Amino acid sequence: MSTNEIFPPNGPNNKMSLPVEGTVVSGDPIVVGSICGVAQTTKEASDGAATGIVNSNAPGNVTSWNGGVWRLPVDVAADAEIGDTVYATVTANQSKVALGTDAAEGAFPFGVLYESAAEGDDQQLGVRVFEFVGEVVPTA
Repeated sequence: MSTNEIFPPNGPNNKMSLPVEGTVVSGDPIVVGSICGVAQTTKEASDGAATGIVNSNAPGNVTSWNGGVWRLPVDVAADAEIGDTVYATVTANQSKVALGTDAAEGAFPFGVLYESAAEGDDQQLGVRVFEFVGEVVPTA
């Protein structure tokens, strides 16, 4: 299980096994199709080599919790306030996303800030993750 949880999502429908591309480890922000979430497990290998055990995920899947509030790395473009939108950009890693407060081309809403922050890169901030982005996000 990831260790960056602030408030878990409510309800059993917010937790699911999802297929991911590239390297994904527990605690990573991810997007699969239009589903936003935080990986709770490391991407499963067919023999359990990724996690050391064979868990309930199919090979190539992670357990994702969708929604909730998580401490995630965010690039803050300018001073930001609670409730400001956090945008995600698909990385070369495909399912793992980079987060920031700048609505750059190709970025899509991932959640909102749960705390204020000054400008700076790769800050560990509370983010209220949206469950869905409303459209299918193209992979890199």
